[in-house]
Order: sequence, then structure tokens, then C-alpha cells
Amino acid sequence: MKTISTSLLTVLFALLLGSCGTEEKPQNTSPARRAFDAGTDLCLEAETALREGDPSAAQIAAHASLAKFDEVLKLDPEFAVAKGAKAHAYYLLRDFTECTRWYQLALLEDSNFVSYHYEMGLCLIEAGNIPKGMASIEKAAELGKTDEIMEMAGGDLLDIAGLAYQMSDTMAHRNDFRKASNMQRYAVGVLMAAHQLDSSNTAAIRQIVLLTEAIGDTLTANRYRNFLND
Repeated sequence: MKTISTSLLTVLFALLLGSCGTEEKPQNTSPARRAFDAGTDLCLEAETALREGDPSAAQIAAHASLAKFDEVLKLDPEFAVAKGAKAHAYYLLRDFTECTRWYQLALLEDSNFVSYHYEMGLCLIEAGNIPKGMASIEKAAELGKTDEIMEMAGGDLLDIAGLAYQMSDTMAHRNDFRKASNMQRYAVGVLMAAHQLDSSNTAAIRQIVLLTEAIGDTLTANRYRNFLND
């Protein structure tokens, strides 16, 4: 299971920033651009570390990337996409408050940037604000390739819900049943959001049925089971 959205990295860095990956980097660039390239490379290191199950290495790389993006903004406060890149670094660190704040600042400069709306939506959802997060994802879908974004969001929301339910098990084992119950209901809410985005998402429906049955909400389980039989 992913712990973060990896699809957004492809959109934000590979498509826009172009300084990452195997592409040859331009020579004789400005100090701000060189700092930015270093920051994006560090973000990629953090992403790789997370995929490989090394959160400590990911945190080190993500914090280092933030230092580079701060350097960029000090050298050139108007440097395009530096604020959005900084927001993404905060997302890698699971700092949803700062992630949202920096995406809001980035959107003041480019309100039509699909990736900003999309990842800010995920950030808001993971911070517990599902309605605002969904609105942000829907805005991304409106501005971008709707079908692709909806499919991407469906997968990301399933991952978020699955991780939340795993966390609820951990809380229950620690006898913190109130927090466990709240986390379970949050997981169901995220799955319902996935169904809201795409009513044909049978994976989300099945998970809603399983989770609501597990927490004793048979009314909701039966209601969503009917969607599978339609």
C-alpha cells in the first residue's frame, strides 16, 4: 500500500519541472535554478525512500529539499513553481497544515495549475477535511484530463482509507477505542468520497460494505451492497 500519492510526483515534477529524471539539465543556469534542481532531486530521493519503506531517509531528504526551496525563494521570490514544490515537500513529510498553506500561496500565482488543486485536495482529506478536499480534487478534474484524474483520485482515496483503517487497528490494540472508532468512520468517509467521484468504482463500494459491516453499521452496508447488485 502506498503511504502517499505517487501519481502526483509524476505530474508535478516530470511533466512540469523537467529538471528531474534522465533529462539532461541545462548548463549555465542561475543559482536559483540550480538550487531548485537540487531540491527536486531531493524530493525524488524522499519519494524513493518512502516506496522502499525507509521513512527516516525520506524525512531527511524531504527536509533537505525544503532548505533548497527556501534558498530558491530567497534568491528569486518570483521563481515559478517553487512554492508548489515546497508544498509537495511538506506533503512528503505529512505536514498537512503547511502543505495546504503553501499550495494556497502557489495557487495565488497560478490558479489553473491542476497538480496544485489535486494534491492540496489529498492533503485536506488526510487532514480530515473531506468536503474541502473533494472540492479541490473536483477542481483539478475540471481543469485537467477529467477521466485520468478521477481514476487517479479513486486509487489514492482507496489507499488513504486503507491506511486509516490499519491505523484504527493499531489504536484498538492500544485500547484507545474512541480514536479507533473515529478513524474507522473517517476511513468509511474517504471511501464514500471515492464513490462520490465515481459511482462505478466497485472496489470502493466493496470496501465500504466490508468496513461498515466490521463496525456494525449494517444499514450502510446493505445500502451500498445494493449498488453492487444494480
